Amino acid sequence: MPGVSWPLRAGTSPVYSRDPPSEGARRKGGSWALGVRDEWRKGENSEKPQTNKGAIQSPLGFRSHFYFYMDHHVITLLEDGFTRLDSTHFCWFQWAGQQCAGRRLQEEMLSRMTMRRLCRALPLALVTTCVFGVFLHLQMRTKDSPKLPSEGMQGRNKPLRLQDIFIAVKTTGRFHGSRLALLLDTWISKTKGHTYIFTDTLDEEISSRGFNVIVTACSPEHSHQALSCKMAAEYDHFMDSDKEWLCHVDDDNYLNPKPLLDLLSTFTPDTDIYIGKPSLDRPMRAVELLQGNKTREVSFWFATGGAGFCLNRKLAKRMAPWASGPRFEQTSAVIRLPDDCAMGFIVEKRLGVSMIHSKLFHSHLENLLLLTPRDIPRQVTLSYGVFENKMNTVDVMGAFSKDEDPSRFRTVHCLLYPLTSWCPSP
Repeated sequence: MPGVSWPLRAGTSPVYSRDPPSEGARRKGGSWALGVRDEWRKGENSEKPQTNKGAIQSPLGFRSHFYFYMDHHVITLLEDGFTRLDSTHFCWFQWAGQQCAGRRLQEEMLSRMTMRRLCRALPLALVTTCVFGVFLHLQMRTKDSPKLPSEGMQGRNKPLRLQDIFIAVKTTGRFHGSRLALLLDTWISKTKGHTYIFTDTLDEEISSRGFNVIVTACSPEHSHQALSCKMAAEYDHFMDSDKEWLCHVDDDNYLNPKPLLDLLSTFTPDTDIYIGKPSLDRPMRAVELLQGNKTREVSFWFATGGAGFCLNRKLAKRMAPWASGPRFEQTSAVIRLPDDCAMGFIVEKRLGVSMIHSKLFHSHLENLLLLTPRDIPRQVTLSYGVFENKMNTVDVMGAFSKDEDPSRFRTVHCLLYPLTSWCPSP
């Protein structure tokens, strides 16, 4: 039903009378109206009643808004500013009866307005009460809760640090003076405290320089049994440590610590993570030996050790039935494949965890010339070697020539750490 209002000018005082308003103030088909001095003319020539909200300043000094819903029996006053109603200041007229509606109607309307105010205030009061109750509950719960002594729980609330990563480098005695020496002079010098060198030959000179050298009982041969033997040693030493991540690289990899930390920091410790780069464009296919001289074909992704890979402690713990102690070598023998393949087999086929493929790891089995100089500082690992009968290295310019630095590792290191003592001055 349409609303009708008559706004008053500021400072205008309502005048009430038992006499009906003048003819000019009559509204067609009207039933109820409010008598206000001289203000009825505001809508007298309009065919349609005004519908604007009208604000007045009453004699009592409070601001009020009047709305009228018309029908031939009942009038209802809606407002949002009344503080009180009484017969001294409000009186209603009916055209036909010309009599004052009196205190009864006023009290009824006052009651309705009071209820409306309560209804408006009730939701806010309920919300405020609920919020305050929840706050008190949390305060009491925090006060009564015991402290969490678990280092693991506390560690999950801390950001990952570089020293939380167990970096394992696999090498052999015949490469100590060439491949390994290059790594010791470059990136391992930046991660010395938490990088562990797994080899098959004792080297007093390297150990005397403070590097972590772990001499295994593994064969120096490049067979899948010997490779799996060293990987088993890496796994066991990692599990005996307090580190959160195991990252494996070969002795022909350059590892960039900052991108490594940035990458691993994106993962939460409550998930199983196995990340690296496959050397194939398809899953590895193998034949698994079963009991009773039976076999079955299996396929799975694995991260090549030539590019490096990482796995977190949560996943490593689950690997224990197939990886701890002599079990890793036994698992490798079941599929008759080397260490990195055995790792992928355990993770994907035994545990059902999918490998995460990352383009930030690189081996000599890919064309390293495709990496641009701008991309190189953002990669986790680089490599070098022979690819398609050509020397395969990253294409990066620097103070060292290709004859002086055939791997380009020294050039990369000086780009990343220009203040290194043996790097040429810019």
